[in-house]
Amino acid sequence: MMKHKQAVHLEVTDLDLNVNYYLTCIYGSNAYQERKELWALIKNWSTNIAKPWALFGDFNACKELSEKEGGTLLQPREVRDLCNCLIEANLFDIQATGCYLTWSNRSEDINRRTFKKLDRCVVNDEWVTAFDQSFANFIPQLVSDHSAIVVHWKACLQNSVKPFKFFNHWTSHVEIASLVEQTWAERVLGNPMMRVTSKLKILKNKVKPWNKLHFSNLKDKISEAKHNLERIQLEIQARPLDLLLAGLEKKAMKDYREVIEAEAASLRQKAKVDKSQHGDQNTAYFHRIVKAWFSRNRILSLTTESGILLTEENDMAREAVGYFVNLVGTRSDNCYGEGLENFSFDFTSLLPEDSEFL
Repeated sequence: MMKHKQAVHLEVTDLDLNVNYYLTCIYGSNAYQERKELWALIKNWSTNIAKPWALFGDFNACKELSEKEGGTLLQPREVRDLCNCLIEANLFDIQATGCYLTWSNRSEDINRRTFKKLDRCVVNDEWVTAFDQSFANFIPQLVSDHSAIVVHWKACLQNSVKPFKFFNHWTSHVEIASLVEQTWAERVLGNPMMRVTSKLKILKNKVKPWNKLHFSNLKDKISEAKHNLERIQLEIQARPLDLLLAGLEKKAMKDYREVIEAEAASLRQKAKVDKSQHGDQNTAYFHRIVKAWFSRNRILSLTTESGILLTEENDMAREAVGYFVNLVGTRSDNCYGEGLENFSFDFTSLLPEDSEFL
């Protein structure tokens, strides 16, 4: 354990989950200059931590200009230090529920009444990897001027079935065009829209095993391609004029470039980041963005029609399925089916071969 007047830093051994992690409780100083000591301390700790790490508490500073309502406007210099500290320490806000503005001066004067987000929970990449279901709940202030933070975390759950995603880098592969052409040449019955959706489903079922063959386990393929290229280049050192090795090197370089570009393109798309802003590679940056995005892009709780709050994944899944099952069999008050008998449809724009299916 390490103590500082603005932080208490702990290493925790969780016997139940069999994992070690760090927890840091923050109480930032009211003095601007003293908080600089805290930012320096956090950055220093981050250089020596390779385990899951969560920091939470009263940072006494905002990270964004939007994190204040009322009073005078925040100035960029007031948020710069905390923002830079988190970037340099590779820390980011965990997904949160509850109160966004966590501090209030409780003034009844409209000109002085102020709300700020001074309390937060930030984590590193390793925390999200170990506890991808974690989140922070900021509860109402009650008699305090700050919202208390309740951090929920547990070990990673079994991954559920992931929805199909078309990756843009597939289009650069020589086989994808012929795969699409073959699928689109198949005869499918139905109206034009039905034929399009049917062919898309057929294409999806063909692309999934194709993607698994060429792009699954990209990390292993990158490692293998790199090792193969290094082996050939070491051979060239012994036989620099061997043209056979020159040809093998050219092919190995092409294979290596393809897999690292595929990984980078995949991460960029998952991270929803523009290639032009961050270059072709920078995969460590994209990995962090993807982890942070997946951490935030989750449903943490559902409230049933009877007012019961559900937080367990299985309970939320059953509630969602049950809700829509009941909804499908329920007649809506806003039904527009009546009166359609007088509505005329114009099929003149359809092709002759399509009209037989309508």
